[in-house]
Amino acid sequence: MKYPRLLTLLVAVVVPSFCQAQGTGVPAVDIPQLMDSVALRLQQHYIFPEKAQRMGAYVQSQAKKNVYAALATDPKHVMKQLQADLQAAHHDPHVFVEYNPELAKNSRVSPQPNPEEMAQAKKYWKANNYLFRKVEVLPGNIGYFPFTGFIPDLVGAQPTISAALQFVANTNASSLICAKTWEEARKW
Repeated sequence: MKYPRLLTLLVAVVVPSFCQAQGTGVPAVDIPQLMDSVALRLQQHYIFPEKAQRMGAYVQSQAKKNVYAALATDPKHVMKQLQADLQAAHHDPHVFVEYNPELAKNSRVSPQPNPEEMAQAKKYWKANNYLFRKVEVLPGNIGYFPFTGFIPDLVGAQPTISAALQFVANTNASSLICAKTWEEARKW
């Protein structure tokens, strides 16, 4: 995904706006509108268009089958089912959703960071070596290059990425691993 956390932010902002108060005070999620919005956001932001289309179509078909209908009064359960359905359509451990009404209240209309936030993010990425921790040559002359995420600052990360790739350039095989945690990367 171009921006791994973007889908989470979008869903956190979108879901509460589709909730309506009922007589019991429990919010009801407008399921068809939510699924249309998720499908649209996937098409706009997911790095693999054909996978985005598949995931969006799948959650929309699930909504038409009323899979979410019984969950409509519990946004957390809607998000849990939506997460399961997105993973069923295309297994991508970097795609996740959550219900976070506080984030929606405090977020602005545009999910794009302002210049101050982007400067702070770039400073963080640089201080954390653009999320690269190590590159090594394993027995059998296998290049090993794990990383824990994607960042949008390719200009800043380019020297680090180039140096890491240069280090494994003469190996017989290379393994690029993207994992959420270093523990997950070590399992590969």
